[in-house]
Amino acid sequence: MKIRLRLSDADRERFDCPEWMDLDPHTVSMHEAIALQAGATVEGVTIAFDLPSDWRASLTSDATPRARLAGMFVLVWLALRRSGTQLPLSDVDFDADALVWDITLDAEENPAPDAEGKDESGPETTS
Repeated sequence: MKIRLRLSDADRERFDCPEWMDLDPHTVSMHEAIALQAGATVEGVTIAFDLPSDWRASLTSDATPRARLAGMFVLVWLALRRSGTQLPLSDVDFDADALVWDITLDAEENPAPDAEGKDESGPETTS
């Protein structure tokens, strides 16, 4: 899985980051996981995740709007870290409406169907 994101022009200039940032959400370091548990308070709201998997779940369409915003907050923080901008989680701020991001699944996570449209990931059979 890969997440690709783009901040607004003003945010990219402020953070001195590339136009597009790529992030593998399954590569959260122990330091980052501890920072996620400790969380950050933003405008009186605490943003924290017990585990990296909880953060990843917040990026799904099943997440509540509050969890999804918190997930986007951490997503940008991690992407900035991967791009060389080290800052505390509590210092992240960006134009949420201008954030563009998408998730690309690896071939193993999203197997291609066979010619008949069936998933070939099941057990093999012999004739």
